[in-house]
Amino acid sequence: MTNYINLGSFNTHFLMDSYPSSNENLAPLLTSLIESSLLFFKLPSQIKNKDLALQKLKLELVKLKQSDKLSEAQSRRRAQIQRAQRSERLKTYFFNTHQIINHRCGCKYGLSGFIRCKLDEVDCPHF
Repeated sequence: MTNYINLGSFNTHFLMDSYPSSNENLAPLLTSLIESSLLFFKLPSQIKNKDLALQKLKLELVKLKQSDKLSEAQSRRRAQIQRAQRSERLKTYFFNTHQIINHRCGCKYGLSGFIRCKLDEVDCPHF
């Protein structure tokens, strides 16, 4: 038997289910009259739970999309950054021997022009 109860002061709806007793010692006529258990369900709570679940799902989807974008950006950055091998270097600065070596053409320059900001002395004529 299902009854709807409207509590006006709380303005919430409850669903009440009542179940008859299953005692075999009672007469069959009395078992239909005795209700031994009642279940109450608050109806709006299911709607609120659904709304909360949808909000959490949307939040998780946004986080997943952001993490995908971040990992894609990181993989692009890693692809752009190459290893610093000797053949990939453009210039090497040796401060103890006071020279700059341009690895593209093999030219060597003095470090004093670079320190004095005379970049024309360090610029390679080949490039």
